[in-house]
Amino acid sequence: MQLISILLLWVPFINASYLKTKVKAEHDKFIVCYGKLNPMNIRGYSMVILEPEHYNTEDIEVFKQNNTKVVAYISLTEINKNSKYYESLLPYVFGSNQVWGSCYIDIREKQARQIVAGMANDILSKGFNGLFLDNLDNVSEWGKLKGAENELVCMIKHLKKNNSDLFLVQNSGFFLNDKLVNSTDAVLLESLFSLYDFTTNTYGYRDEISLKIMQKHIKETLSKTAKEVYVMEYANTPKMKKVIAKKLQKLGVPYYISNINLQEVTND
Repeated sequence: MQLISILLLWVPFINASYLKTKVKAEHDKFIVCYGKLNPMNIRGYSMVILEPEHYNTEDIEVFKQNNTKVVAYISLTEINKNSKYYESLLPYVFGSNQVWGSCYIDIREKQARQIVAGMANDILSKGFNGLFLDNLDNVSEWGKLKGAENELVCMIKHLKKNNSDLFLVQNSGFFLNDKLVNSTDAVLLESLFSLYDFTTNTYGYRDEISLKIMQKHIKETLSKTAKEVYVMEYANTPKMKKVIAKKLQKLGVPYYISNINLQEVTND
């Protein structure tokens, strides 16, 4: 999971009451966990986001019986060296994401896009309801794949075209909203109020300037599309979780609060 760097520009304050009128008033429970879970123990969630390599078809069926949507994590622009798909993508990778130990995929290459598409199809063959599309911001003007925006959008549109019922959740990528308006079904935003510093390995709170920018993105998404917006926060103490949960409840957005490792299910 890659946290998103935000360009710090001044924007007008976003009224929380506006957001509350555009989303569900109740806490719509969802979880994100990349550790291996017992499918029988996960029940009653509107959305469950999982690491697909931990599970087989039978596992996913159990998850689906007990939860509304079961969604698989996938990165369309990065590949971890431990992934079973790494060797086939090796001719098309470059650089390194030092935080997560992954390499960037040069999706400007047609063969690379075909391999990633095959990876997505392999994941979906297990029966997942959808995909959580990570690392979209790599094609932004600040990303390692600057200039590959059209290729990424085409990949996502192709996924949706071939799987019309597929529930696609984009990780941030607000700058792609206009191009993905009919291709993705929801947006998950990481760290609206929280902030994790990978240099010092410490948890903290987002500054007011970038918070207003992110609130602006939420407002625009809700006003221009029918997409649900989910928020995932990072906290490591009961006090911090309580403070963040109170802020999110005022906004009315579906949220989940966990530690940065996302290896187990936590309760807020």
